[in-house]
Amino acid sequence: MTFSEHLGELRNRLVRIAAYLFVAGTLGWSFHDPLFNFIAAPIRAGLAEHGVYTFTSIEIAETMFVYLKLSIVAGVFMALPLILWELWGFVAPGLYDKERQAIAPVVFFSTLFFLLGAYFAYEVVIPFMAGYLAELTLSTGGVEMDVTVQSAFDFALVFLLGFGVSFELPMLMFFLSTLGIMRVRTYIRFWRYFIVVSFIVAGILTPPDPFSQTMLALPLNLLYWVGVGGAWFSQRREGSGPLFNLRARAWGFLAVALLVLSFSIYQVIEWLGRSGSPFRFVPKDAAWVLSVRLDATGDRQESLAAAFGIPAAAGSRHVLLMQLASGERVAVLDDACKDDVDPDLSALVPGPTESRCERGDRLVAPAAAFDLLPDERDSLEKTPELAALNATGPIFLWHRSPPDGAAGVLPGAGDGVDLQSLAAVFEPRGQTPWLELVIRPKAGAQAATLEARLDAWRRSRQANAATPEKLAAVSRLALRSLDLTERRLALLPATGAVDNAALAVLDAESRSIRAALTALEPGGATPGTDLISELGDGVSRLVSSIDDSTFRLRIELLAEKGLPRALALTGRARALLDATPKPQ
Repeated sequence: MTFSEHLGELRNRLVRIAAYLFVAGTLGWSFHDPLFNFIAAPIRAGLAEHGVYTFTSIEIAETMFVYLKLSIVAGVFMALPLILWELWGFVAPGLYDKERQAIAPVVFFSTLFFLLGAYFAYEVVIPFMAGYLAELTLSTGGVEMDVTVQSAFDFALVFLLGFGVSFELPMLMFFLSTLGIMRVRTYIRFWRYFIVVSFIVAGILTPPDPFSQTMLALPLNLLYWVGVGGAWFSQRREGSGPLFNLRARAWGFLAVALLVLSFSIYQVIEWLGRSGSPFRFVPKDAAWVLSVRLDATGDRQESLAAAFGIPAAAGSRHVLLMQLASGERVAVLDDACKDDVDPDLSALVPGPTESRCERGDRLVAPAAAFDLLPDERDSLEKTPELAALNATGPIFLWHRSPPDGAAGVLPGAGDGVDLQSLAAVFEPRGQTPWLELVIRPKAGAQAATLEARLDAWRRSRQANAATPEKLAAVSRLALRSLDLTERRLALLPATGAVDNAALAVLDAESRSIRAALTALEPGGATPGTDLISELGDGVSRLVSSIDDSTFRLRIELLAEKGLPRALALTGRARALLDATPKPQ
């Protein structure tokens, strides 16, 4: 081929590469929301440990530009196989057969080491650094932390690309030795200087703080010696010539050695990525989980601890309650075994219990339940659903299989909607506290049914003029409904027979309240039995959405009226969980 023909072929391949990038980038834009949630997940996990749960946007187009850059990055990775194929098609005719045979394993293992580096950053470095920097910022009095969408994206991208490229060091050293450019003895003599070079490179590729710089420099030094080993393999005998002349058996040995090394690195990353959170004790078949992070609730700590029955002597700022599939209740108190004091925690778990310490966390459960707790790898600690709830707010309740009629927590929902899971997240801080319901129906199409019924309820409310007298009457009836529920719970004894006569009286009073509410809301769904009606005029705004067959409803509360009622509902939620019967 002539020089002009080579240029023509290069132009055609570059045009095709541009087309691949455009199509892949467009596809990435279609999934910008889940892509951003994925890349931001380790940052959310680190920030959640210190009570930071939301990102902010300080510019009008900030979020759009972040999504655009994320789509471009995702498009490059999705189109990378096709890009490499086009580049290979242009370069391959100019290589010898043995050189072409060597390129494939080099590309494969280069990609593998890049992914290992990015995975190390994703699992270990980003959560640690986000938590460390949040703690450093919030430890200064009078400083609040607002993380922008742009800063979160840049933070994650710098670490992922920086560690991914850094993990290519062994392959680079191996390749230079293969070409005869560098010798093993040269690498060995240079290692003292490389220590300095590694910290300089880490300072360039990471944010300007000594911890992130050290967390990259240490793996670089370890990988340097891995590269020395690879260089020794390529020149294991003086005068053996370049590695391209090695036989297939030697290539096989090298491939196996690199795969074993990659698997070992992966196992080390998995071990380092264990967060040590209380969720490592939650089995995959747990019936429900209640997480209360008291250290992230501001001045509401005492009232929330009292509502959930957490004694002051518990010695923990993060309490986790759960029910196993067998029916046993277990309480996990994070980092509560620092002292030798063994406080009375019988209020957390009913019945005879024992208290044990596991790696600094205190577990309170019946003796038989300890044998049912899982290994960390078999727990729900890193499941997407539980991790997302933990990064959303300081208090959440997750129920795997809600009872029939659980969709009645929504106004206008009624019956006929079977739920796969039900979760509630509560944020009591700030000027606008909120409560969010996350409802996943068994049939994905029923999420739209829930939203349609809620919209119908809203229209019904707007059609009926809400006079001050009517609002006051509804508020009085809602308070009577709250009092009625508390009286009903008081009649549920831990053991013994239920007072059916007293329950019948309460049922009659409940029917009268429902009738009065129905009279106030003619033509609409019967209020009084759903969450919003019980919150009454303490509700500021409702925001609903559907995401991945999941219905979400955020209830924004008025601090003066809605927050006290929401706090009362949290105590009732704990009491209802304690009254849940064990499976037969």
